[in-house]
Amino acid sequence: MQAKFKAKKSLGQHFLRSGKAISQIVKSVDRSTKTVFEIGPGEGVLNSKLLEAGHRVIAIELDRRSVEILEEDYKGYIESGQLKIINKNCLDVVYSQEMDSLEEEYVLVGNIPYYITGAIFRHTFEQEFLPKQAIFLVQKEVAQRVVAKEKGKEKKESLLSVSVKIFTENPEIDVEIVDIVKAGSFVPPPKVDSAILSIRNITNPFANKGERDLFFEILKAGFKQKRKYLLSNLKNNLDQELFSKVNGYFTEKERAEDIDVKRWTILFRKTT
Repeated sequence: MQAKFKAKKSLGQHFLRSGKAISQIVKSVDRSTKTVFEIGPGEGVLNSKLLEAGHRVIAIELDRRSVEILEEDYKGYIESGQLKIINKNCLDVVYSQEMDSLEEEYVLVGNIPYYITGAIFRHTFEQEFLPKQAIFLVQKEVAQRVVAKEKGKEKKESLLSVSVKIFTENPEIDVEIVDIVKAGSFVPPPKVDSAILSIRNITNPFANKGERDLFFEILKAGFKQKRKYLLSNLKNNLDQELFSKVNGYFTEKERAEDIDVKRWTILFRKTT
């Protein structure tokens, strides 16, 4: 099936064609949540299934060509209020400002461009009002790095995996790969396979922005030079007062990648 319009390489567009993947994404959405933000709806193939499932969809689309197609194809949903389209860069959207009530929970979904995956993760977890769940179609290797597993085997943690898992109630089960999506499932096909990554039970473990900034200062210091031991990294990249609070918690032979989210949280609480 040909695309309704030519994909723009500058926007990282690869239009999803797999009915199985679309169905899996929709089925993975928390059923108790009414509002779904879709990042980059493109031609609207996922958008339509979310609407059919009864969700209120707020579509965030930068490409004006896509916006025009959505406005034409889903006019009835727009008029009824079930579909809202925002013609903006997703990184400029404050999700809570687009909802009717701050008491309302929401889910993020999207076949997101590879080149801004990290930025979208940061933008998601920097929101004052966090989503209940995020379901992203991302590069397979990125998804595997986030869950720290590959083909069922445990892998080392990474700066990315800890940065995501710290925002979940149970890091071991709340972050998972739903399925692998082959490159041929897209038009045009990317050079690598993708994966549906589900992040459930998202919660904010920090009392304020200051706490969050402090945690990530420590985390980034720990991962500064992967081949060095953690204590050496912390000593070289934190000020002396802050290092004195965490010194002694780790053994001399441990690296940042050996520390799970629970231990990072305990370490952080020693500094507050």
